[in-house]
Amino acid sequence: MVRSKNTTSLHWQQQFAAQAASGLNTAEYLRREGIRSSQWYRWRKLLRKDTEPHAVTLVPVKIHPAASAAQEVRVHLPNGIEVALSGVESPTQLIQILHRLEST
Repeated sequence: MVRSKNTTSLHWQQQFAAQAASGLNTAEYLRREGIRSSQWYRWRKLLRKDTEPHAVTLVPVKIHPAASAAQEVRVHLPNGIEVALSGVESPTQLIQILHRLEST
């Protein structure tokens, strides 16, 4: 009977897991299970190749904030004046506007 690569790979993955769970070192496990060390290390190498990450090409990107609908900001000043501003895009911009109003 010919085993497919997947069946054989699965068999060896199970063997590696069983060895790790057994608490035995590799040599003891191989001796107990009657596995040749050449088979063991060949399959370990093959399975590592299958699970190694492939090279990834990174491409630089520039993220721009999404355009948002202009929101109105209302500020109630201590002297009773209410200021309504629309199109304010950032808190920094709002602070700058309020400082200008304060200095006038």
